[in-house]
Amino acid sequence: MTTKTKTVATPNRLGHEKYGSNKDYINELEALILGPLVGLEMMDGDLYMSDYRALIRGKWLIENREK
Repeated sequence: MTTKTKTVATPNRLGHEKYGSNKDYINELEALILGPLVGLEMMDGDLYMSDYRALIRGKWLIENREK
């Protein structure tokens, strides 16, 4: 369940005006980083620009997670 505002049930920032629960946060992060990491593994280190963008978005989620 995601909302536009931060609440007790949705404390994690997932994007611009998008907040979610801890489970939503993990699912969002997993969706962003698993694909690019599998691609890196399968293509022996090569990385598509779209995969790079997904990894940067995952980095943003980690850096901007409220503690």
